[in-house]
Amino acid sequence: MKKALFTLMALCLACSTLFAQDMEIPVLLNDNQQELSIPLKDQSNNPMLNISVKKGERSRTDKTEITLTIENLDPQQFVFWLFGQEYSERELKDRSRFPRRIVYGKVFGHHDKTDVYRVGKENNNRYPDVLLGSDNNSLDNDNNSYDFNIWVEESQTDTCVLPIYVGKNKNGLFCRRTELVTEKTITLYITVESETHKEYERLKQRCDSLIDAINDTIFCKHKLHRPNLEKQEEPFFKERDAIRYEIRTIMDNNDWPKNNINRQRYDELIEKLDKVEGLVQISEVEDCGDAKKHVATHNCEYCKWTFKQIYDKLDRYNKQLDNGDVTKTEVIKDVKQLYKCYQNGPKTASNKRKEQQQQYKTKIEYLYKKINSYWP
Repeated sequence: MKKALFTLMALCLACSTLFAQDMEIPVLLNDNQQELSIPLKDQSNNPMLNISVKKGERSRTDKTEITLTIENLDPQQFVFWLFGQEYSERELKDRSRFPRRIVYGKVFGHHDKTDVYRVGKENNNRYPDVLLGSDNNSLDNDNNSYDFNIWVEESQTDTCVLPIYVGKNKNGLFCRRTELVTEKTITLYITVESETHKEYERLKQRCDSLIDAINDTIFCKHKLHRPNLEKQEEPFFKERDAIRYEIRTIMDNNDWPKNNINRQRYDELIEKLDKVEGLVQISEVEDCGDAKKHVATHNCEYCKWTFKQIYDKLDRYNKQLDNGDVTKTEVIKDVKQLYKCYQNGPKTASNKRKEQQQQYKTKIEYLYKKINSYWP
């Protein structure tokens, strides 16, 4: 008697430790993680129950098959029940419904009707009862695990609520029953994500950032504004075209049907990009009010000169000053005009080459400072 009492107390302690708190577990399945196992153990760290979530094949409508497996790892000690309906205490004792009477143990605590498990979105309102563990010693252990198959839409989250009742079979001489000790509710938030969805999120963020940047920018149409209107708008249109090219490439590579959710998402991004030109026009103003940017276009007699020609003339003035052939007053006006033309970038194509800029930049600036240092 004492031994039986001790065993019952040990069982209750193990179960109360294991099922002391409910659990909420986010499950993210993708190309890198296609399966997740959730083991439940007793106070001695012995495995009792395992829940695994496995990613299967994806349909053309972007719903992915998920297999949820619950396995009893210690059928000699425990049975686990998941009830598909709300049963009263009286109904649980009905032998016509269950292999043996089901009763609540003294340590179970408050109880009303049984909690019902809910798996995914597409299951019926009426679920089958699930027993994990043999109901008597004469049966084999084929019912130690149970599989649920659900379909989860890509980038969506399905919620699986599993109120798991833990019990132990009692085989008395005149009474065979299952005694429920406690209950633990495990809630799984299952999300399926694919590489395609990651690419979509990245491109969506680029689209949103582009539109936000346009909305935060004023494009000035004033004829003296520098840079001019075309140059102001050019980087925004280039970004739009780059995003559009990536989207078109992805869509061409996948060839989704029109009702495919990925096709619809990318079509929405294309529609956003098609509105960029209109958004830019809305942000255009006749005068931004920034006088510093309203500068007349530089145009002088040296605009067609190369940097080398400008340098050579400054060098000639410098040597004439050194030799005393001219005074600073005589040349300074022309020197400043040469330097201003250099700063605004002479129109000749050779000056746009980096090697031209690097070769003469330091030399021209040095000569200009030196000439300015002369006494009048």
